[in-house]
Amino acid sequence: MQRFLKHIIVTLMLFPSLVIAQEYTINFDDLDRESTKALDLSNKNLTDIPKEVFEFINLEKLNLRNNNLKEIPKEISQLNTLKILDLSMNGITEIPVELFDLSNLEKLYFGDQLRYRFFSESAKRQNFIEEIPKEIGNLDKLRELDFSYNLIPSIPTEIEKLVNLEKLSFTNNRITELPNTIGSLKQLMWLHIERNKLTALPNELTDLKNLRELYLNTNYIEALPKSMGKFENLNTLSISNNRLRTIPESVGDILLLSTLDISNNRIESLPRDLKFLKHLNNFYRSGNLIENYEIPNH
Repeated sequence: MQRFLKHIIVTLMLFPSLVIAQEYTINFDDLDRESTKALDLSNKNLTDIPKEVFEFINLEKLNLRNNNLKEIPKEISQLNTLKILDLSMNGITEIPVELFDLSNLEKLYFGDQLRYRFFSESAKRQNFIEEIPKEIGNLDKLRELDFSYNLIPSIPTEIEKLVNLEKLSFTNNRITELPNTIGSLKQLMWLHIERNKLTALPNELTDLKNLRELYLNTNYIEALPKSMGKFENLNTLSISNNRLRTIPESVGDILLLSTLDISNNRIESLPRDLKFLKHLNNFYRSGNLIENYEIPNH
């Protein structure tokens, strides 16, 4: 018996994840239902959103990150003063249309890549959303939208209505194409669509003239739009691990570009117009078929 107990203790020490996490008991009694503006219920092992949350009629920020939520109750629509809602790192599979009644939302997170860039814990623990309802277009005050690390195969065309959007992430989903309407997001500055299943890009993408950072790495993209030079404010372009054979000459017109990653493609030569990129400090191009990696006259 003693040996058996010792074995259990050693096992739990080596594999602490085997310990069943208990849901936290949350005391709302000391919080005023009218004056409270923010609730942080992250990391509480919640399986449901406590019903008391919906009593905070002036709530502006609700953090439910890293719990065990599987569903979002329809009562979420009662929190119509919310500006920031974080539901990342749960086990959510579906978004109720009632959530899109939250017309004051400015930041909505179903993933956490926009805040924890380049490395995300949500790769280990994520949501499992497969569809974005067309009602997403109702949230026209959104400035940040994060759907990273889900199972989304397509982006609804109604995304064009999010005209105030500045940051958008669909990193690590199953997206096969971008809607032409994405070009309507004129305020967009950050766009992350790496690790999806894209094979081509719409020409309308280059209408995003305010874009600063564009991440398209680890897809199946075979060609870039010839109008790439329209990205007049772009400083970071990452298109590594795709199937590109050429880089359009117009990339040389992105005069503010400081980081360019074209590594691990099938590119055979570099366009001569890259010599005009005077701010290009970080240029990654290994893993291609290029014989001469030097930029002509750079």
